[in-house]
Amino acid sequence: MSSVAGPPSDLDFVMKKDETTYGADVKNWTKSEMETILEVKQKVNTAAQLGLAPFIMACYVDDDRMYREVIQKGGLVYRFWDLLVPSTFSSLATRVRDLLGYPVLATDVLPSAMSAFIVNLHRRKAAELKSI
Repeated sequence: MSSVAGPPSDLDFVMKKDETTYGADVKNWTKSEMETILEVKQKVNTAAQLGLAPFIMACYVDDDRMYREVIQKGGLVYRFWDLLVPSTFSSLATRVRDLLGYPVLATDVLPSAMSAFIVNLHRRKAAELKSI
């Protein structure tokens, strides 16, 4: 872990599909926060220490850093484009999108295309782990 003071890093979810257990974390960042790679490193380390496959789902991530810090360490990365907010903020999300042009999705359930992509990532990871 890092030498940053404070409590140890935690994961948002621990989830299992088929024979693979993931330590997952969702980073719903805005563009100005995308430099906080230290937090991603901590999440990956926490997952590894628990024997879990790291799975980072993030908005506005640097591809090269995600490759080096997550994928090369046995993890998965799912990058999404819209800031995700609960459906109760739908009118605010519409105003932000209209006034600022900021990509916002107000939803309580991931769209099917996002879910399908995540399932495909899992299938590829499961196949990779079976071949080891």
